[in-house]
Parts: sequence; structure tokens; C-alpha cells
Amino acid sequence: GADPTPSEIFKGVVKFGFSWCGTDVLPFLGPEGLVKAVEAMFAKEGNEQTTIIVQEMLPNVFAECRNLCFYDKLTGKYHKERLWVAQMQKLKDPVEGFSGMASSNVLLPNVVAEKCLNGDVEALKSAELEVDALCDRWLQWAC
Repeated sequence: GADPTPSEIFKGVVKFGFSWCGTDVLPFLGPEGLVKAVEAMFAKEGNEQTTIIVQEMLPNVFAECRNLCFYDKLTGKYHKERLWVAQMQKLKDPVEGFSGMASSNVLLPNVVAEKCLNGDVEALKSAELEVDALCDRWLQWAC
């Protein structure tokens, strides 16, 4: 793997663990920025969240893969719907080093393969399998 990024230049985002809304995402730079972002998230008026996710910020994102998870009470299992969400072009108020966030526009997998992976559908399928495995681990943790 790649060498770890020095903490003082580490860029990331913090987001609530149970939220889909882009307003529940804050960018940060370095340890001090991380502390400020976490404090700001938990200080939001009306906040009842108890979980924060910290993610490394990736440059030049075209789309992100998401799994929507629905609990089926009748079967006692989760149903997952995978989708690719296009990246929003820019925030209304740009933050240096923050390229934006996911939009509500869903992309077809073949478009993602073509734009991001030079048409390599097998690489796309491999990425989707990793997303599914991560989703399963998240469901074990959260539920």
C-alpha cells in the first residue's frame, strides 16, 4: 500500500453514521481540523446522533457506490440496493481542498466503468463486491 499521509496534511470528512444528507458532512484538514469538525457536528441544533464516521478525502471523485439497506421484518433479513451516485460539481460555498459531495443523480454502472475504469467492467464488478462486503460488515456493527 501507499505510505500513510502525514497527519498535519491529512484531508477528510466527518459525517453522521446514520444520515444521507450532505449537510451532515464537514471537511477537515489535520488533527485540529478534525477536532473542530467533530465538535461542530455534535453541536448542531437538534442533533440526536451518537456516531461519527471519519473518511479520507479522495481527489477527483466522479461517482460513489452506495448500498441502500432495507430491513424486511417478514424475513428478518436486509435487502440491499446498490447504486452509483454522481459527484456534485461544487459546493455553493467552496471549501479549499474539498471537491464537493455526492449528488442525487444515479448513474448506470456501465457509465461508471467507461468514465472511471476505461470500460473495465470486471474492475467495476470487483469494486462492487468490495462495497457489498463493507456494507455487510457495517450492518453487523450497526444492527
